[in-house]
Amino acid sequence: PATNGIKLFGSSEEDCIIGPSSGWGNSVILFDEELGGTIDNTTLISGFTITGGNGVLESSGSISVSKGGGIYCYNASPTLTNVTISGNGSFGGFQYYSLGGGMYLSENSNPTLTNVTISGNNASFGGGICMTGSSPTLTNVTISGNEAGGSHRDSYGGGIYMTGSSPTLTNVTIKDNSASASSYYAYGGGISMSSSSPTLTNVTIKDNSTKYYGGGIYMSSSSPTLTNVAITDNVAYYNGTWDDYGDGGGIYCYNASPSMENVTISGNTAGNNSGGIYCTTSTLVLVNCILWND
Repeated sequence: PATNGIKLFGSSEEDCIIGPSSGWGNSVILFDEELGGTIDNTTLISGFTITGGNGVLESSGSISVSKGGGIYCYNASPTLTNVTISGNGSFGGFQYYSLGGGMYLSENSNPTLTNVTISGNNASFGGGICMTGSSPTLTNVTISGNEAGGSHRDSYGGGIYMTGSSPTLTNVTIKDNSASASSYYAYGGGISMSSSSPTLTNVTIKDNSTKYYGGGIYMSSSSPTLTNVAITDNVAYYNGTWDDYGDGGGIYCYNASPSMENVTISGNTAGNNSGGIYCTTSTLVLVNCILWND
């Protein structure tokens, strides 16, 4: 929209579906302040399924990138309630990659998501959500079955990829996501974060997988706060085999400073090192935490 405060109501996620306006190179919904409006949380989308988008296509020299298969937000902070974002995105290929199969958030985009499902999307960075320099609020959100992958580039964050961001997640489930670049490294089956400080409360991170580092969470130069979080049954492996690759089945920390209270880390596995937590040059604070059967 070019103006703020637009409210778009659908009858239900089951029978009200929004798809792309045309073929390749389009997000289903584009929120961009540069279009002329100031998109804040009075702009509302409710009661829809958003599907079939492959992202805004941008090029720089010989490199192309698609952003935001389902929803693209640039300096925009809409409100989404009772929305399903499913079946969007693309992996990319030679001299091409993708950001945010389900959603792409950039330049101080701080949307509010409540009762939202993000499933079955894919991208190179952030199969479900990719955020850069943004701080969205997610409440009662499920992020499942998304994939960060591709054949010609590292992949990050099957469920969520964030850099320079501080999102707030409450009552969120992140499950069955994967980071699985076929020929390169893969980081963070559930969440991959860099230079970020997210707050996670009452969050479940389970049954996620990566080829290399951080089946549940991969964190680099980040300071997340986790309270009442369960990180269970995540896997770090290489091509499905238990060999010299795959560290940190639950969490992989590199130059990170996580703070964890009432966190359970259990049933996670790694092909190489540390089924529970793998840390290098990191400082952890754990209070009333359980590490078991990793």
